[in-house]
Amino acid sequence: MGITKRKAGAVFSGFFGVGFVALSLITLLPASASKPNLLGYYGVCSWAPCSTTILGTMAVAALLLTRRLWKR
Repeated sequence: MGITKRKAGAVFSGFFGVGFVALSLITLLPASASKPNLLGYYGVCSWAPCSTTILGTMAVAALLLTRRLWKR
């Protein structure tokens, strides 16, 4: 019994979901930067709350897609 295309797509989108979660957390890390982010500290991303929200939304969408594809 092999893995179907649907299950392979679920695994692929799951990796993307986990990756988006990791990237959204990285945007909040403090670092040396040229200007402070919107939260008031120098971080990896100067658009920290906006980019974190966007990446978090993409992570939720990818993980919901993973769940939907895996259950079929």
